[in-house]
Amino acid sequence: MKRLSALEKCKFKHAKKIFDEVINYWEIEIKNMARRKKILNSKDLDRLNLEIGKSVGLQFLYLLCPKLDKKSRDSIASVYGFAVKLSDNFSDLDRDLSQGYINISKDAINKYNLDINKLNNLNILE
Repeated sequence: MKRLSALEKCKFKHAKKIFDEVINYWEIEIKNMARRKKILNSKDLDRLNLEIGKSVGLQFLYLLCPKLDKKSRDSIASVYGFAVKLSDNFSDLDRDLSQGYINISKDAINKYNLDINKLNNLNILE
């Protein structure tokens, strides 16, 4: 709270919004961590990825583009954040699987007849 007060004194108008978005991010991460060893459907996995990506995107946009209007900021954070989160999921797929986080939807697993345990030679669903 001390840092937030300092930013507000410097007339940084988005200090509280950034603080609130950091808190929001960690609330989303609690939901994310609770899905360990669970396979989500496409809709739920996309929603989670969007929430995480958008939150991170908003934090950066508040800092880097403080004059951006809310509609543009939300739109950019959603599109860019979702894409970045999907890239993150792909780049560390093995690590996530080894830790029990399955970033492949139930729909994709069924469509492509994937065996999650064979993707990284672990028995993550046991």
